[in-house]
Amino acid sequence: MLKKTGLFAKDIRVAYCEDSDFSLRVRQAGFSIAFVDIAHEHRRSSSTRLIPHATLEAIHERNRSRLLSRWGQYLEKKTLTNRIFLELVSDGWGDVFCALPAILQLRDDHPTAQITLRVKQQFIACIFENIENLKVEIGDKLSNAEFDALELASDRAFRLQNVAFTETQLLGREIASALGVEFVAERAEAHLKQLLARWNLPTLPTGSKRYAVLHADYARADWEGRGPLPALFAEAIGVIKKRGIQVFAIGGNNAGEDVHELAQKCDVNLLGKTDFRSMLQLIAQAELFVGIDSGPVHIAQHFGTKTFAVFGATLPTARLFRWQNTDVFMNWKLPCLGCYHQVFKPNA
Repeated sequence: MLKKTGLFAKDIRVAYCEDSDFSLRVRQAGFSIAFVDIAHEHRRSSSTRLIPHATLEAIHERNRSRLLSRWGQYLEKKTLTNRIFLELVSDGWGDVFCALPAILQLRDDHPTAQITLRVKQQFIACIFENIENLKVEIGDKLSNAEFDALELASDRAFRLQNVAFTETQLLGREIASALGVEFVAERAEAHLKQLLARWNLPTLPTGSKRYAVLHADYARADWEGRGPLPALFAEAIGVIKKRGIQVFAIGGNNAGEDVHELAQKCDVNLLGKTDFRSMLQLIAQAELFVGIDSGPVHIAQHFGTKTFAVFGATLPTARLFRWQNTDVFMNWKLPCLGCYHQVFKPNA
């Protein structure tokens, strides 16, 4: 049984709630719990007396929050279905990519549960391969009534829609917090590397082993505020080349004319020539990633690739976490970073 369920959760293993969480996980796996009367002297609070009161209160509050996040549905319905439903529907696939560490941790915390993950983009589903008891559905956003019905039929239900671009906290941590799990980026990195090995993709024709990946394609017309115009990346290309590093341009084939002109300055123009899996491999093996605040920068961060990221309309703290090998350029010329994406009605 313990091989299936584990023992106490690693993030709730001290000072209350750890036993309740463990008991519910055992019941979720289909086991019953019986009461056995054992003569045993229990000295209450003997260990917690060693912890300062303020620290203990913080631990209690965190544990209570985790417990309610995981088992709030049970406390309302008093039934367990061993099912978890997640809807991650966003126009930006990078938002879904950022959920990978939390989903892997959720899988560890509920090892026997059947997890259904609904995403909008077919291609992003590949990063969730080889996760036990996880099924991926492809589709648009569910109606509120459809989601409510699935919520009633699940032990847990979670919905990520288009994220708020005014957030200052790391998106991956926000998702993990909402799911009541730890944010462990290294877990996602190991999973992604295992997938690349499993896919056994063709060797990349990089010529030199030293290469940088450049991504300056905004793709969506409402995102001009992500950084400077593509032409301003030309100087960066020159600096990288002087260091003996090749530059590979990536992006969509439908990128603007200015992006195509920039790609011609690179050693290799891969606009529209890489599928999603090949892009993962290309960025994972790169010496450097240079790009705007977009999906590919999340790939670089999760693989630990050295990164120079260009930001405009969003704050770097909400997207980056590998600060030991990451530098940032901010486009401070935007009049208001916080409200760039908010829509205001006339005279409101």
